[in-house]
Amino acid sequence: MANATSRHPDVSAETVAMVNEIPERVIPLMEGEGADRIFLLTTKRRGDQAYAATSVHGPMMRASGGAALVQARKEMNVNDICLCLQRVTRDRVQQATRGFRNRFQVMAELNSALDYFGEFYVAYCVIHANYGPSKDMTIFVGGDCHRDFQSLGSILGRVKNLSVAMLRKAVTVFPEIGTLHGGKKGEWAVVTREGRPVIGLSDEATVALGSLIIAEGMRFLNRLRLEHAVVDGVLGAISDFEDRNYARSDTASPDMLSGKYWKPLIDAWHARGHPLEMVTCLPSDHPHHGPKEESNGPTARGAVITLIELIERRWGKGVDRKHVHILIEGLGGVSGVALDLLEKSGFNMANIYGFDVKPETVASVQSRYPEARFTTMSGNDFYEASNLSELANAAKGKPLVWFNNGPGDKAKPGHVEALLDAGVEIFSGAANNLLQVATQDASLEAIYKAGAWYWPDEVTSGGGWTLAVVDVVNRSRGQTSDNDETSSLINEVIATANLNIIDETFERVGSKPDADGRYVVDSAELHSQVKQLIDARVQTAHDMEDDELDGKVIAANADTGRWNLVSSPRPAIKDQVKKALAQFSGQS
Repeated sequence: MANATSRHPDVSAETVAMVNEIPERVIPLMEGEGADRIFLLTTKRRGDQAYAATSVHGPMMRASGGAALVQARKEMNVNDICLCLQRVTRDRVQQATRGFRNRFQVMAELNSALDYFGEFYVAYCVIHANYGPSKDMTIFVGGDCHRDFQSLGSILGRVKNLSVAMLRKAVTVFPEIGTLHGGKKGEWAVVTREGRPVIGLSDEATVALGSLIIAEGMRFLNRLRLEHAVVDGVLGAISDFEDRNYARSDTASPDMLSGKYWKPLIDAWHARGHPLEMVTCLPSDHPHHGPKEESNGPTARGAVITLIELIERRWGKGVDRKHVHILIEGLGGVSGVALDLLEKSGFNMANIYGFDVKPETVASVQSRYPEARFTTMSGNDFYEASNLSELANAAKGKPLVWFNNGPGDKAKPGHVEALLDAGVEIFSGAANNLLQVATQDASLEAIYKAGAWYWPDEVTSGGGWTLAVVDVVNRSRGQTSDNDETSSLINEVIATANLNIIDETFERVGSKPDADGRYVVDSAELHSQVKQLIDARVQTAHDMEDDELDGKVIAANADTGRWNLVSSPRPAIKDQVKKALAQFSGQS
């Protein structure tokens, strides 16, 4: 069975254009119902039809204007696409800004935009890569982002790719808990009636509109999940959900732009009475007592643990970390934590190079690590050979690794060639999509040919995702997350998962270390084996969707009180797990 197990920009230009036309096609349906919003849904379960509702709890009806969404779902081979479309009105502006400290300033901006544009909409697209082993009780944790200058249709490919990435993270981190094997991602955009981006809004105004549509989308999706669970005999009634340790299937999580404003978003949702069990990563000082640190910490910790293990397998356990040179792409939150971890792990900060497009980000990390060599530059500019020459000369004859913690999906074959020419031998990092998806096959071929190692982001960057999951699970059990026990649990989960994957992959390759702990492996085979390992787990998750499970079995599987979140470390890496936990526990 073919499934969405890989990431490719597989939405045709024709379909993108058709999706951009959805507002024009469905607005009459919305207006005919006397509504200013509409929820469109297409799923494999419902075949070739798109369905719509004009309120969170409204009846579902066929939507002829949703044919483009059906076509997009088929092209991307995902389980479902939900598109929420909300007309921005003065009443909605009042609702969207409620709970934000600068409410009246944002209200004035959005009302001025209404005066200027006359009519515009906020749209929220959620894609689920799969249905899930526990059917409508499967838990889908994935971030909700916004990117500037995106039309309605242009967001589809990236959201699909990241929903697949979330599924692959899920099977990596929690291989034995099928209910957590859900892949979801969301993105919101502010668009015209023609689906084109509305340009010129501030981040605060964009986030305020996102706060409205994301909350509506989460409530709509969770309502449908619970209704289906009752119909399928998993729950006797919707009220049964509250009687056991169940977590919501769909939750909102921080991501690009939303992450920067996550605490204000949560404060706004709390003020409006939005159910916070549909939200992950609550702050520790919130009444619901979220985790003690933000998601950047576990993400960086998992990425650094992975990087150190790869370095020691490439150059031996006795490698002098002070001689290892590291080039970091993206110097934001994850890299800010990672730099601290690298310094405390014995790396020489004078051998750390990095770049970021934002001057204020570069200035912040440079002030903390004056001996490191950071610059303000885009990837396209930095990867010109002249900008890599200083690093290439400094690292000549010494270990050199590329550590990508940027937005991802940007490194092109020419960039990879420049990195290889500079002497990079390990490609790793926490970015979602280390390489540009559209051209990654060419980039991988260059890496294989050079004998360098490529370690995928999906088996590296699951720390923040793990924090979100543990927080949700804790609250479903009636527990809080603002304690050392939860922090230790998150660290143990991600360290064990990441090191287990490395060890199992090298075992599958069939390579054994020499006396110094060095592994000599074929680059293409190394990547092939880790990919096959995760592909097999993903396929199992897809296959279980077709199993005719009794409703009581699904209900039992979804009971979080039965779960053990930590996998057992493989015998060969028990010491590494203990060492990593001892070294990084409590650091942020």
